[in-house]
Amino acid sequence: MGVVVRAASLRGQRRRAGTIGVVTRLVLMLACATSQGAAYEPNDSFYQATGPLVGGQDYDGAIETENDVDYFYFNVAGQRQLDISLTNLDNDGQYRCVKAMPLDVDQKIFGGGSVTACSGSGTKHKLLSTSGSMQLVLQITRDWGGHSYRLRVDPADALTSAPPGLVVTLGAAEGSDDLQRLYLDGALIGTSQGGSTQSFTLGSVAPASVLTLEAVNQSSGWSWNWKATNTVGRTQTTILNEQQDSDGDGSVSPIGVVRRVALTTTGGLVSSCGQALAAVSCIDNDLDGSPLGQDCNDANSAIRPGAAESPDNNVDENCDGVLGRSPRDADRDGSPAGVDCDDKNAAVHPGAPETMGNRIDENCDGTIGRRIRARTSITLKLRDGLYRGRIRAGHSECLSGRSVALWREGARRASARTRSSHNGVISIRQRRGMRGTLYLTVSSARTPNANCSAARSKTVYSFRTRPRGG
Repeated sequence: MGVVVRAASLRGQRRRAGTIGVVTRLVLMLACATSQGAAYEPNDSFYQATGPLVGGQDYDGAIETENDVDYFYFNVAGQRQLDISLTNLDNDGQYRCVKAMPLDVDQKIFGGGSVTACSGSGTKHKLLSTSGSMQLVLQITRDWGGHSYRLRVDPADALTSAPPGLVVTLGAAEGSDDLQRLYLDGALIGTSQGGSTQSFTLGSVAPASVLTLEAVNQSSGWSWNWKATNTVGRTQTTILNEQQDSDGDGSVSPIGVVRRVALTTTGGLVSSCGQALAAVSCIDNDLDGSPLGQDCNDANSAIRPGAAESPDNNVDENCDGVLGRSPRDADRDGSPAGVDCDDKNAAVHPGAPETMGNRIDENCDGTIGRRIRARTSITLKLRDGLYRGRIRAGHSECLSGRSVALWREGARRASARTRSSHNGVISIRQRRGMRGTLYLTVSSARTPNANCSAARSKTVYSFRTRPRGG
């Protein structure tokens, strides 16, 4: 009986050891997957996508839970052929699959489908073609118990760190002779005719610039297909999305411009017309977005309602009926009346140096500059045949060039006079007759920024009548 018990005990120990081994492997697998995916977390939602990705670079991640989803985004530079590669990195003998789905910025599937990579199947590829610069997002999910994966987008030069900015697409039209044209501030950017699609990346464009799109009928019927988006960072704004097909609908087909839209790069409508070119409301010769009848000079795209006014050029750029004039500057000091607090004195204007104590506000800051009262002191010592002194004051302007006199106690005339150096130092050589009780005085002074007080030193006693060696 004892032998049987020991045998059963050994079998139980082996089962427990086997269970512990399985649990340990699972824990290690989960820790590995977590460490691989943690570098790009949080990227569990469309607007938390990791990016922008760098072309030709591997990105390792992990689907950590059953409901986990990872997102990555990248910016495509122009019309390119892309190779999206996906590899399942699980190698524990279990069959697992991961899936990468390309999405556009509207979260719609792009390029016709996904790419799936399963355990032991190697690297799978998805080829994508872009008609122009755009931002795409890759959604990574588990197709069948998937865990770790490797993601890559090639070629390297197809991706850029900069978002596309303003992109205008002239899509395929129905008629082979249907013509579409794109202008920016009156300058032709490009055209599209018939079934061809043309995408134009304008990048970062000033908000005040004007986009003009035209649909031109050259025979019978007309159609157009326009889309304009502006992508800044992860935010894309659709500023125009318009399609029309009038081919074969029995309507009158005027020859010429049958549709024109002018709008700002932020989507503000400048003008719109839908008649033939002969209609006054659709005539815009300079293509600045302001049609004839509103534009005061339809031959110059720089002149239109809302344009910036340039002063003193005798041109009414904004069509408000008033010529731009610079503000009056009578003293020609660069500060116009209304800013200059004295437009009759060129020395008085904002930024001018302030002169203290003259009761004039030269810099137009609303305060009159006043000199500070700077207390002065002076010391005297006899050393090495020289009378040495030093001035100290409450303002640096009170140190240099001060008038100093050496006096003998009781005398009516000074024994010597001099001026202080730039740092307030005084030096007077001892001469005959300079003996007894002596002291220094410094007279008061007025500098541009300070009123410097007078001062007298303490007395010293000199018994020598001539310098050493005399």
